[in-house]
Amino acid sequence: MKKILFISLIIFAFGVKEAKAQGWTVKTNAVGWAVLAPNIGVDLCMNEYSSIEAIFYKSAVNCWFKNINFTALQLGYRYWFDRTPLNSFFCGITATPARFEMKTSLMKHKGDCLPFGVNIGYCRPISDRLNFEISYGIGATYYYEDRIPIGSVSGWHKRDLIFTPTNVGINISYIIK
Repeated sequence: MKKILFISLIIFAFGVKEAKAQGWTVKTNAVGWAVLAPNIGVDLCMNEYSSIEAIFYKSAVNCWFKNINFTALQLGYRYWFDRTPLNSFFCGITATPARFEMKTSLMKHKGDCLPFGVNIGYCRPISDRLNFEISYGIGATYYYEDRIPIGSVSGWHKRDLIFTPTNVGINISYIIK
């Protein structure tokens, strides 16, 4: 998992040759905060038609539903319609490598997952420096999980590919440049 995150950051950092258009924004996803997963991200305009984003999520200890902890890095590419990045409709692709651990009264689940898919959305300025964005994505999630019954030392493994929502975003972003 650490290798996937490291390789993703390297591709993100060195894949950008020159930032154009409006430049950088710093953003946060309100949906993440609603499920007690603080997050922070950036959106970098590459030209008048495209941008890349990265959002880091880290769940709070013993968050909302059960004892759930996860860490994720959402990486995405967006194509902006109307030649106006950060101010129009967009479509894109997203991948979100994540590590999770969940405990219920009967079972402990621990593993890695990789949701990837396509998304659509709309971004609208609410002031000179603030934007409001809404997006939704669907795709597939590959996961590997260890399931260990509480009170037991060993359990079983499960791997699967399931179709799920891969991105739900209500973002507020601040334009830096």
